[in-house]
Amino acid sequence: MKIAIVGAGAIGSGVGALLHQAGLDVTLVGRPAHVAAINQRGLIMNDVRPEARRKVVLRIPAVERLSFKPDILAVATKAQDVAEACRESLPYARGVPAVMMQNGISSDAIAGDILGRENIIGCIVRFGMVYLEPGVVVRHSAGRLLLGQSFRPNGPLTRRVAETLGTGIETRLTDNIVGARWTKLLYNVQAAVQAATGLSMEECGKRKDLVVLGMELVRETARVAEAAGVRLAPVEGIPLEAVAALRKLPPMTRESDLPKELSQLCVFIGGHSPMSSTLQSRKRGKSTEVDFLNGDVVKAARAAGTTAPLNEAVSGLIHKLEKTGGYVTPEELWSILAGGRPATLPD
Repeated sequence: MKIAIVGAGAIGSGVGALLHQAGLDVTLVGRPAHVAAINQRGLIMNDVRPEARRKVVLRIPAVERLSFKPDILAVATKAQDVAEACRESLPYARGVPAVMMQNGISSDAIAGDILGRENIIGCIVRFGMVYLEPGVVVRHSAGRLLLGQSFRPNGPLTRRVAETLGTGIETRLTDNIVGARWTKLLYNVQAAVQAATGLSMEECGKRKDLVVLGMELVRETARVAEAAGVRLAPVEGIPLEAVAALRKLPPMTRESDLPKELSQLCVFIGGHSPMSSTLQSRKRGKSTEVDFLNGDVVKAARAAGTTAPLNEAVSGLIHKLEKTGGYVTPEELWSILAGGRPATLPD
């Protein structure tokens, strides 16, 4: 089976590398500099996991634009680039199962409107990859995928795609991919703290005030999911019982200690990568996914007749910082977000 991975940046290249190593026929579709580097010297994947420290060079076909009809299309772009990637993949993507590997809760519907909802398979990616430079990615954790048909029950097609991807990456099926996307979103909304401060996961995890902000973003997002009628689904590494326990706690203060049983909810403590994809975008001067993470929480809250002031405030802040190219201190971030006040940084 021919597999095309469109939007081969950090995650797409990592997925492609693991599938290629398993002997599958993979083609990466990416940006010119990345494609040129791969074709010149191969895809370099530095595995920094303690149990598997090594560097591999993989000769994977790489192109700038899809020009053949694959058996499986994996779309690994950022959420804001999904529509363009799907349009550019036509006509080769018509009738092809499309595995959507984005964070957030919007990409499946966006792709479905272009490629046909019957072809859309949602995918939760559970491993850490960092795009270092053109042709080079760094792997920080073991790879796992969670798949589910987005707009209809799982059937033979979904199982066949899962079996194929499972050749190179541990892959499981879920009957509630929508709920799984919301569960992953509980992790992803915390990325705004990194994107605002420019601090690494480890640095954020050492500060009580930033851990508290991350948890309050999780709490608010879980409340919105409930208001929207979403049934959260299990995702490995994100304990739903901890989410329920967090919901019952009173709002935490800047000096609060995170209860030990809730530490798995904090991406700064248990994250798979030293740098979120949102911060990676900021470091490269690119637009972030904030509208499709925190911003989508705000939209869902409005549709459900409620509010999400913390997510709304941090969305506004990130947009301002994208324009200036700067960051705020943890103290400034706390003062801006405490109580969900709108961002008031000077223009």
